[in-house]
Amino acid sequence: MKAVSLKEANRLDNISIYKIGIPRIVLMENAGRAVAELIGLNFKKKPHVAAISGGGYNGGDAMVAVRHLTLSGFKVESFISGGIEKAKDETVMQARILQGLGIRVKEIVSDKDIKILERGIKRSDLIIDGLLGAGLKGEVREPNRTIIGLINNSGKNVVSVDIPSGLDGDTARVCGVCVKADHTVTFQAVKKGMLKPPGRYYSGRVTVADIGI
Repeated sequence: MKAVSLKEANRLDNISIYKIGIPRIVLMENAGRAVAELIGLNFKKKPHVAAISGGGYNGGDAMVAVRHLTLSGFKVESFISGGIEKAKDETVMQARILQGLGIRVKEIVSDKDIKILERGIKRSDLIIDGLLGAGLKGEVREPNRTIIGLINNSGKNVVSVDIPSGLDGDTARVCGVCVKADHTVTFQAVKKGMLKPPGRYYSGRVTVADIGI
């Protein structure tokens, strides 16, 4: 299985976006659709889904998956940690698209919002983890630390977007806490940290999706 460092992964992204001219939003669309397709193939009974985004690009990928799953007949609740306005531009765009379709994106910015998320997780059968990206180096901070705890203690199936949130994509270090995924859909190539212990444990089954990089 081909594995890349984060430096290599970023270089491939940059070549695709800035040299070849593929807009990041196109790669995001391909990534989110790949996550939705995997869920559609593996869960025929259309489970109730809670999709948890962060403000980075993985969060936008998760929102694309929300759109495709909802339009395919899944019941999906969408959440974003830290609020929409603090997110990357492309992730904000995906949130606005969901809102344009009448899909509410619930912002997690207070303790009250954490309680709303907790109830959403309890209602769900499946969680999409798009909280944090592969480049995380420091310790996971609140509210993401609490959110990861809710995910791991839920007993629900978890699909992580690109990498389990809280895992260093190079070293496999757990940055304080880490989502324990049942399945990870990673993009174009596996990140090296997902093949080393304890990264292998947290990543679960890994599917590599070609998103056009």
